[in-house]
Amino acid sequence: MKKIAQNIFLLELPEPSSNAYVLLGDSKAAIVDPSICSERQLDAALTAGGLSRKDFSRVFLTHSHADHASNARFFPNAVLRASCETLEKLRKKHPESFFAEFGVGFFEIPRAEEVVDGQCLKFSGFELLCLRTPGHVPDSVCFFEKKSKILFSGDSLFPVSLTGSVPRVFYSQGGSDLLRSWQKLEKECVGAKVLAPGHGPISKEVEKDLEESRRAIAGAFL
Repeated sequence: MKKIAQNIFLLELPEPSSNAYVLLGDSKAAIVDPSICSERQLDAALTAGGLSRKDFSRVFLTHSHADHASNARFFPNAVLRASCETLEKLRKKHPESFFAEFGVGFFEIPRAEEVVDGQCLKFSGFELLCLRTPGHVPDSVCFFEKKSKILFSGDSLFPVSLTGSVPRVFYSQGGSDLLRSWQKLEKECVGAKVLAPGHGPISKEVEKDLEESRRAIAGAFL
């Protein structure tokens, strides 16, 4: 695992996995976007960091795409926290979640709790602000850890150092929604120090990432 802040780590998994982030709490751990890989690969990555799946009490999802959400199946004792839209897509096996394209099956959700826009989730020393950020897909959310000032952006915002850094959109008004979502992130995540994206490298230039993304999308979609 690669440390990005106090008690927050990037769990490095093989392609086509998204970035997965581990939050080591006072008693239990949590994971943001557990990604997609084999059970063996996941266990190996966790073991290398001195962890096992039983150490996790919460799984957070930024959206329902399989490369971010599939490994949630491997944490049956953890509470799955996601938007109602994301949970609905998973429960109804929605084709737009691309599980078939990634060659994995949907899974049962034994324990789930909805997160809502503006909700602050406090647990084990962390404070995660949930922000609804449609654009990439309608069910996208970001999580802003208020103490460490880390923005877990899923596929809603990428660092400018990532080639083709504007997120792909999967519905007609996605470009316009992204612009509004980025405005929201600027307002709600004042002082953000680190961008922890769903793909690509960690960034410490969040303001620049937002500004450059806005310029790029203006020419691409509007």
